Amino acid sequence: MSKTKKIVLLSILGALVIGYLVGVRVFYKEFLPNTFLHGVNIGTMTEEEAVDALTKAVNPSFNVVEMDGVTEQIPLNEINFVADYEKIVHEMMKKTTSLAWPLSLVKRTENTTGGEVSFDAKKLKDLVHNLNAIAGENVRAPKNAYIAQNNGKYEIVKEDDGNKLNEDRAFGAIKYALARDEGSVNLQDEDCYLKAEIRQDNQTLNEKFRLIQKIDSLTITINMVDANEILTADKIIEMGTFKRDKYVLNDEALAKYVDWLAEKYDTYKKKRPFTTTTGEKVEVGSSYDTLGFSMSKKETINRLKSAIRDRKSTTVNAAWDVAGICRGENGNDIGTTYVEVSLARQHLWYYREGSLVLESDVVTGLTNGRRNTPGGVFKIWGKERNATLRGDDYETPVSYWMPITWTGVGLHDANWRGSFGGGIYRYNGSHGCVNMPPSKAGELFNAVALNTPVVIY
Repeated sequence: MSKTKKIVLLSILGALVIGYLVGVRVFYKEFLPNTFLHGVNIGTMTEEEAVDALTKAVNPSFNVVEMDGVTEQIPLNEINFVADYEKIVHEMMKKTTSLAWPLSLVKRTENTTGGEVSFDAKKLKDLVHNLNAIAGENVRAPKNAYIAQNNGKYEIVKEDDGNKLNEDRAFGAIKYALARDEGSVNLQDEDCYLKAEIRQDNQTLNEKFRLIQKIDSLTITINMVDANEILTADKIIEMGTFKRDKYVLNDEALAKYVDWLAEKYDTYKKKRPFTTTTGEKVEVGSSYDTLGFSMSKKETINRLKSAIRDRKSTTVNAAWDVAGICRGENGNDIGTTYVEVSLARQHLWYYREGSLVLESDVVTGLTNGRRNTPGGVFKIWGKERNATLRGDDYETPVSYWMPITWTGVGLHDANWRGSFGGGIYRYNGSHGCVNMPPSKAGELFNAVALNTPVVIY
């Protein structure tokens, strides 16, 4: 190597050494270039300058990033927020060596440590409580996945997590971020939103759904005598609960349904419409009735339970303790074959399938309050020839006996009477029975069938 080249090389090396030493001297009390603290470039700054720069760089508001990127601000002055950077800056300076300054020219040094922070947590809690994401009108609470009917078919409706925050969790996340001197927090990333507890893939929900699908096609027709009620799958599902892989029928719910059936269809001892021979529209029925529909609730419940348990569409006959003849309009259960007795007219008519078969004057009970003939809807529940009727003060043989109440009132011949009809019953009435001329009583006895309705009004 020539002497000239050696001189040039030594000059360059000398300049580099001098430059390096100058840099060491310059950065002895300054941060190295490309030094960042809390996002602020404090390179070439002294500690005092760095503290001042960091203090000035503090954003006046803390950003709360919510669902869908919506951001709300919490003014730091409203929570008495103070950040002290002196200690952190001093600790960083202690760890900084000016000997490494050349590397800082090509390498960035980043420190995310925040300052020592203080703020009023109670004021912060109040501000968090009043965020739109918590107190706003458009906040939606989570909705669990559920089973619903759509176009006649059941389906699982997916859960809706809504946009409602867990306020305590949100407050905690915001407080933690502020304590770390961070400028914002993403509440969704911090898992601060409430979520639906029952989701579309929930095992219990899906087991219930499979059971509902099995019941969904079930239809039970209840025969109410000349009328039907349909117990649909919807009602059956409403009447029970689902426990894991079982459908459990609620006995109380089924009993309530049967009570409703009885209230709707029972006619026994209830008023119902009747059109008399003279065309008058009256209501008949009383506590003395022996004809009408009175459901046997216990047996009906048992029959329905059995049908529901079998999971097959079927027809179930309602059970009756007492049954009427038929079902007509407005609860009329008398039909077109019946005996009609008018207390006011002291007259009897017998109709068969709507046609008059016979009629007769009669004498009914003495109107003294103890021997009255009861009004109501009855049936001829027995027929006896040559019977003897007995009471407290009488014993009377009759040729044709047709009882209609459970307490001894009936239709029969009265051969001791010379006349019938008119006002005889007011002063010489029977003990409650309907007295008929012997020939008419015999004619009726031979013509009428057991369980024929008898309407007295």
